[in-house]
Amino acid sequence: MGYLNKINSVNAVRRIVAAILISIVVNELVTTMLLRSFPGHSGVVETLLDGLLLFLSSFPIIFIFVYRPLKHFVKVVEEEKEKITLSESDLRQSDQMLKIVLENFPGVVFWKDRELKYGGANQGFAGMFGHSRASDIAGKTDYDLMSDVQAADKFRAVDSEVMNSGIPKLNVLEQVKAVGGRVIWFDTNKIPLRDEEGNVIGVLGVSLDVTERLKEEEKLRETSQYLDKLFRNANAPIITWDPSLLITRFNDAFEELSGYQYGEVIGKNLDILFPDKHKEVSIDIIKKTGSGNNLKTVEIMIQRKDGELRSVIWNTANVLADDGVTIAATIAQGQDITDQKDAEEALREQNDLLVLLLKYSPVNIFIKEVSTKENRVLNVSDNFHELTGIPSAQMIGKTMHELFPSDFADMIVVDDWTIFTNGNVLNIEETLNGRIYNTIKFPFILGDKKIIGGFSIDITERKKAVTQIEETVKKLELSKEELRQKNTELEQFTYTVSHDLKSPLITIKGYSGGLLRDLSNGRHDRFESDLKRIAVAADKMTSLLENLLELSRIGRIVNPPTKFSMGELTHDVISLLSGPITKCNANIVVQEGLPDIYADRTRMHEVIQNLVENALKFTGERPEPTIEIGLRKNGVSNQIFFIRDNGKGIDPRYHETVFGLFNKLDASTEGTGIGLALVRRIIEVHGGRIWVESEGINRGTTFCFTLQTNEQNGKEQ
Repeated sequence: MGYLNKINSVNAVRRIVAAILISIVVNELVTTMLLRSFPGHSGVVETLLDGLLLFLSSFPIIFIFVYRPLKHFVKVVEEEKEKITLSESDLRQSDQMLKIVLENFPGVVFWKDRELKYGGANQGFAGMFGHSRASDIAGKTDYDLMSDVQAADKFRAVDSEVMNSGIPKLNVLEQVKAVGGRVIWFDTNKIPLRDEEGNVIGVLGVSLDVTERLKEEEKLRETSQYLDKLFRNANAPIITWDPSLLITRFNDAFEELSGYQYGEVIGKNLDILFPDKHKEVSIDIIKKTGSGNNLKTVEIMIQRKDGELRSVIWNTANVLADDGVTIAATIAQGQDITDQKDAEEALREQNDLLVLLLKYSPVNIFIKEVSTKENRVLNVSDNFHELTGIPSAQMIGKTMHELFPSDFADMIVVDDWTIFTNGNVLNIEETLNGRIYNTIKFPFILGDKKIIGGFSIDITERKKAVTQIEETVKKLELSKEELRQKNTELEQFTYTVSHDLKSPLITIKGYSGGLLRDLSNGRHDRFESDLKRIAVAADKMTSLLENLLELSRIGRIVNPPTKFSMGELTHDVISLLSGPITKCNANIVVQEGLPDIYADRTRMHEVIQNLVENALKFTGERPEPTIEIGLRKNGVSNQIFFIRDNGKGIDPRYHETVFGLFNKLDASTEGTGIGLALVRRIIEVHGGRIWVESEGINRGTTFCFTLQTNEQNGKEQ
């Protein structure tokens, strides 16, 4: 008899669980539909839920599939209280219905006994903790399922509170770490389970996954915060007011414009922003927005909190209420044009100063309007007649072809348009009527006109002095020791020298910029000293700047080493030099199977190109010029590549000299003498070495170099 009572007790719990779950499912479904139908009216929903049974009984289909099972299980509960024994078939039907409800419930369900051991759960709960069967949960505790002891303690504490108090805890937000580490948020209802005498025998938990809902709510909060920040931090001053012209909001930029803090003006009338003498007119303009009109670039003066007056361009838009007709608010964006108006006044003053500058400038100044076909003089300094022989006043409005010889005028037009399109300052030397001028040109826009301004300085005598110095330098003979010292010291001083050679350009650009600023500010007391500095800077040599910079970059600016075929690279170079090769009628022989190497491909391209060009240069006069490119010896990590020609050859005394900077064994050939120095530097940066082999004059020359082909060594370079 006791065994049967126990079975009946278990069955009673199952029926109670089933009845509660069906009630919850129906309640959740109906509640969701009602809330969607009556958003914002929870009182209406509660009233409708109270009449749920009447609602269900009104529809036969719903009555059959929802109300009848619910009524059945309510009846089961009532019969259990009256201790009526169910038949064996009823038990099976009840169990089957419970399983169906549990497995199809859109959440997780579990129940525990007084010892906080799980009595059962649905598959959703079991799967969350890595169990394939719901029955695996029976007899386990939270400590068995959860790796987080603190989380398990929290769950057990809430469950104990429900059982000890006998009061359900509803809508508890809980976080669970499922198998695999996935974090799930649940909205949980925990309800005490009672036996037929009303004693609490356990706790039932029903949870719905609200993780995505919480994420969406967080996104909405972030969006709202973002829009608020966007409004507050907008660069343009923005303000809003209601139909009564009461200020409702304005952003940080408007705070800065008006000098008022947010709290000082919210709820105040808009006229607080306007000076007394303009207040009535300004408010009349603003009131036009109340009749549906928007302000577009209307200038209205405002008065800052500190009393300063500012000219502001206003643009407004009306925000309509839900009916699409009533104006709910007006939003306005302001643009402070006070500084712009002050600048216009200052510009008028500067134009007066420009007239004085052009009249008394010690250097030739010109301002031209440019196009792709012709340039026209807008203004020149009074001394410009020294260049053209034409009075300065008569030059204004004339084109370049009306003032200068045709070839010179064509060059000016092309140069000026290039300067304007590139937007760069140009420093050039020009020759006119036997005189050399250092000209600095700079582009700018004046209204709708494309302008080139500039200065011209006669440097004829200075250039003669520079030429004499250069000729003297060329005649100096450097000793062998000096050449070696130059090569040794090159690495230390090249970078500094290269940038020192740039200093004249920087000086010219800097002082020309200073002249422009002085011109804009109406200061001409420093013109003469600035122009002298520009003249001194223009004196410095810049012809070898690019070569020196290229040499200094090697070893400092290195592309990441990559694996590539030396054979493919060689054929790329030969294809590039097809013109010179054809001109020399040279036969190029490339050894098959050249290996892959790890190096800076761009730099290695320069090496092969320089060596092939060098070979072409000294084999061109041979009846059958031949150049061979190949691999002499394979090593474990080093390979010896060679480029051999049957040209003039090199005296053994100069095998080292040829790699010196600016050294040329044949002064009649083209080039600056820096090519082989670049090649050596590139090879050394890659951890290799280069040397020349030649038995003497007319015996041909072979340049050999090694490279590390091991991938790790290549990457270290």
